[in-house]
Amino acid sequence: MFAFPVLPRRSCAGVLSLIAVSLALSGCQTAKPGKARFAGIGMSSRECLTRVMYFESNRSSEDGMLGVGTVVMNRYASGKYGNSICAVIGAPRQFAPGVLSRAMTEPKSAARAAKIADEVLKGRRHPKVGKAEFFHTAGYEPGYNNMRYVSIEGGNAFYEKVKKGEDRGNLVRVARRGPADIGDIISVNETTMLAAVPVAVPPPVDEPPQGPVYAPPSPPRMAARTQPAPQPYIPPQTIEPAPGPELGWQVGPPGRVY
Repeated sequence: MFAFPVLPRRSCAGVLSLIAVSLALSGCQTAKPGKARFAGIGMSSRECLTRVMYFESNRSSEDGMLGVGTVVMNRYASGKYGNSICAVIGAPRQFAPGVLSRAMTEPKSAARAAKIADEVLKGRRHPKVGKAEFFHTAGYEPGYNNMRYVSIEGGNAFYEKVKKGEDRGNLVRVARRGPADIGDIISVNETTMLAAVPVAVPPPVDEPPQGPVYAPPSPPRMAARTQPAPQPYIPPQTIEPAPGPELGWQVGPPGRVY
């Protein structure tokens, strides 16, 4: 009869803990495609960025997605929110719950977000969003006033944090309460129109870019217009009537007047 060695209680507890950790890690690594993973474990920067733009913006607005991606990259560059793009997106209470775990059910929108994620990772940014690290749903009125709004894109109001009371920008009321009149609607339309002149910046260092670095497209060349040669000024001429016979009563044959 074979006898198993008797281990101390502490050793047993340690072995069981190691087995549990191994099973948990193996479960994260062998998750089936399409199913979410916890807090971005095993995800690439591209996948995390695609997800946050898909869930945090109007999915029909490329401008809105680009704005969210710009905020993520600004936070990553600051070093205050995490040492990788996925860590920034998965930070507690920063982005929508489940942004790294829910299923993306709209293929066209997911493809649009993935396309913009590739451009963001190669250096594209939204120039109107600038260096902003924060946004909230447009029309939501927060209970603090240390914000300077810079743009409204894809249903989100983007802002920078400033000293208390310095929130007197041209988008404050629209960003917090929504458009109230035709002037506000025009302001929103001008702010959200499809953007933005792309800005080329270095890609993140945590993951090398795939392919060439994004560069703004060159504007189309316009054909030069030829100006017609100036014509000399010809003053109008007055035409005098040709002299004719004098008119008057003339006597002719009886019964007729000439």
